[in-house]
Amino acid sequence: MPKSKIVIFCLIIFVLFGCRGNIKEKQMDMDESIRPVVIGTYTRKEGHVDGKATGIYLYKFDSKTGKLSYVSVAEGIVNPSYVAASGLEVVAASEVSPGEITHFFYNQDNMTLVKKSSVSSYGDYPCYISFSPHGNQVYVANYGSGSVAAYELRNTRLELLDTAKHEGNSVTNRQQSAHAHMFVENPTNPNEIIAADLGTDKIYVYQKQQGKLKLNHHVMMNPGSGPRQLAFHPHQSIIYVLNELSGSVATLIKDSVATYQLLGKELSLTDIINDMDVGAADIQITPDGKYLYASVRGGMNKIFVLQITDNGQLLLMGNVSSGGKTPRAIKIDGSGKFLFSLNQVSDIIVTYQIKKDGMLDSIANSKVLTPVSMDFLY
Repeated sequence: MPKSKIVIFCLIIFVLFGCRGNIKEKQMDMDESIRPVVIGTYTRKEGHVDGKATGIYLYKFDSKTGKLSYVSVAEGIVNPSYVAASGLEVVAASEVSPGEITHFFYNQDNMTLVKKSSVSSYGDYPCYISFSPHGNQVYVANYGSGSVAAYELRNTRLELLDTAKHEGNSVTNRQQSAHAHMFVENPTNPNEIIAADLGTDKIYVYQKQQGKLKLNHHVMMNPGSGPRQLAFHPHQSIIYVLNELSGSVATLIKDSVATYQLLGKELSLTDIINDMDVGAADIQITPDGKYLYASVRGGMNKIFVLQITDNGQLLLMGNVSSGGKTPRAIKIDGSGKFLFSLNQVSDIIVTYQIKKDGMLDSIANSKVLTPVSMDFLY
């Protein structure tokens, strides 16, 4: 074979195999079965928890097996109990007084979280943080001061838009003052931001007007119920409220003048003792809107399974063990195939497979120190 043809042949082989290699690398990079997960924790001992962690943990989630595997930890932040992610952006609420919010960026090259900035939470002991669905606004609930705050993410910095403070109390010893427990944007209405306040037994419905928070109306819950977390129905104008103190789920529906009203009676999960370590903790809905899950910590340590009917009503189907003590949070992945139970006291996250009938099968365990919350990047 002439020398020129040998050179051309070698070039063709090199290009073909090189392209195959590049394609394979890109396929690995784009492997949608592996996603990074951030996990919020407690890092020091407090009155209600023996914090053992060292920061925000980064794990990998394999959506084929449901397993979590450790990657790295972002240290240097105290009690980053609640975390939220959007794309490659991560925010964490430092549950201290005065409260602090820290913004991170996920570095895909070395799989670490890079700190970008920190700002005040404009309150005490922030216990919940969330991104808007489009990812450029952030909302925080300050449990200690009963206040909420809204921010905008601009050029890698969080800039305050507005704050609001709740006032009042209710009937139990946990309700001597306002305790904002969740503040989140309605995924189907970007101008509607809703807060659950355990201390006042109220759901606050804010309207966002030119970046400012304007209270539109509030919904009075049953005295002593202690509203803690919210879950939005993906296809209907319905909000489900998990009440920590009464151990119940309430249903809110919009009326003809676009205000929320309680629909029927609350669905009781179990009798709850009014104690810091006992109570309903978290609520999640599958992406298809067919099933709702609620965790109850303390002596129960259960995850309750509820079916959502076509008209939005709830049917209690049963419950399973949370797989440990104090299921502070539960989380459903985007596919709706897996549910995670974050057992704060037992230092373990349990993965469940969600079956077709909505019931749960435990399939994997992961050791994580004092886990409180988790979210998926991308």
